[in-house]
Amino acid sequence: MIIAFEGIDGSGKTTLARKLVESLRARGIEVAETRPSGAEESAVADKIRDITRDSSSAMLAPVPEFLLFLARYLQQIDEMKERREEILIADRSFYTPVFTAAARQALDVEKALSLTRTCAGDLPWPDLVVLVDVDIETSSIRKRIAKIEEKRLGESRRKGTLGLGARVRLRRVCLETARVNPGRFIVIDNSAPTPEPAFEELVRRVLPRLGFRSADPAGEGSAAAGPDLVASDNAPFCGCPWPGAKSQNTAPPEPARSSRGPYPDLARIPAWFYGEVKGLAVAAPKLAALCLKGLASTEAWALRESLVDRAIEIVAYSLSNLESDRARAMRERLADRAPYHVLHSLPFWSVGEEDIRLRRRLVEASPFEVGLSLKGVDTDWSWEIRKQLESLSLPAALVSLRGLDTPESWRIRDLAGKKESKPLLRGLAGATSEPSWTLRRKLVSKHPIETLQSLAGVGSAEAYALRARFLPRAPETVMRSIEGLFDDQAMDLRRRAVTNSREAIGGLWGCESDAAWDLREAYLDLWPAAAVASLGTAWSSLRGRRLIKKAMAAAPGSLKLGRCITRYMEAE
Repeated sequence: MIIAFEGIDGSGKTTLARKLVESLRARGIEVAETRPSGAEESAVADKIRDITRDSSSAMLAPVPEFLLFLARYLQQIDEMKERREEILIADRSFYTPVFTAAARQALDVEKALSLTRTCAGDLPWPDLVVLVDVDIETSSIRKRIAKIEEKRLGESRRKGTLGLGARVRLRRVCLETARVNPGRFIVIDNSAPTPEPAFEELVRRVLPRLGFRSADPAGEGSAAAGPDLVASDNAPFCGCPWPGAKSQNTAPPEPARSSRGPYPDLARIPAWFYGEVKGLAVAAPKLAALCLKGLASTEAWALRESLVDRAIEIVAYSLSNLESDRARAMRERLADRAPYHVLHSLPFWSVGEEDIRLRRRLVEASPFEVGLSLKGVDTDWSWEIRKQLESLSLPAALVSLRGLDTPESWRIRDLAGKKESKPLLRGLAGATSEPSWTLRRKLVSKHPIETLQSLAGVGSAEAYALRARFLPRAPETVMRSIEGLFDDQAMDLRRRAVTNSREAIGGLWGCESDAAWDLREAYLDLWPAAAVASLGTAWSSLRGRRLIKKAMAAAPGSLKLGRCITRYMEAE
């Protein structure tokens, strides 16, 4: 019997799957898992997963990419189909590549289904699918926290190149599939700050299907004759072949929404926001700390102090872009315990004596992050640090060259070998000389994403041609490369990418052209927080305040939007 967990990234499906395994084992049921410790049980499937996650897979055509996704799950089930355990808990399943193909708009859904059925052959499909659902904001916040904790900030993976729009569509496809297949799918809302409410609901709905008369999450329930799921016909879908077909089934499950109430009037947003963060601080200290990013009010500092021992890494990261004496003092306090996160919070334009000392102090502990903090800095002390980085970590020295196109910067670049191709490209950001283009042309086929990253701020015809070439496969990366560019070609790329990437809107920061306003207003419902965050000083204009009020109506209770408005009002 196979119980599969599906859902968008950040939904918490892995956490709930693991908790269900523990609960079933506490009841004496033998359970196998496809991902018992975060890695695939199948070594082959794990290797395939690595390929599909690598940024270079952006070069894959849609069908080969789909088949690689499918191969991973086929391998999992093929290796585990003969296991003696009564139940197999699968973290994702055959449904994942089909859902993903639909969400990425890369492959016709019926073709994806047909290929999956053909390739699966006699392999068993899940008997029950648990769709773990959260709203997109909660999902993105959780993924951000994970990247901070796992020290993956700035790392390029395949999903990250696609933009958040693919996740929006994936959630929609998952919910619609669950709606038309109620005999096979159950939907669990996991939008609460902790997983306990969702797990209680999961146990309540799953255990009776396994023959348990009671559903105590702790494992004290009594069983009937043992696991006895309603018989499955082992077809990929029950009742309806795919969303969009006519169905006599029940109404769609209610999508997970923010549990926070509507906003007060605009003037009271900061008080509302800090009240919400204080409420989160006990049960979800990491989430509360992340909400403080870039805030410098008395309330924000008090909250940081209360959270620092429970969420030190997130608190350090929350100092991002703050340059006050208080921010510098806290960085000093946290530097030895969280050097990576302290350096990521340090603005590259911070070049005061204390900031320089901090870089020198942490250069051996976190050379790569020190290198990142030197973007565009061309001073004697910065070259002294780069000289030290050369001996400690050549990749760190290479990324420190972003924004520099000088002879000395090329002396360091000339030291790079094939192993350093990615940091070499990353450190080319902003360079426009012929040697920089020679490198891009040479490396683009092997490292397309890093090549796109190297185009940051570059507005030449060749740069725009590269962006246009990769826009369908890496819209998020392309959008990040045009931050600060507002010419006609940049605005055209934004219009083409806006349904896939919120950075198409977020990258408009401070731009007050008619084209920028048109984009913000047209896609406000899709990216409300990004639209408001892009306003800059225009937030206080009549048009800006009207847009903010529309965003508040479009995203009631959004912490991201609340934080953005709070920042604006505190800066007044």
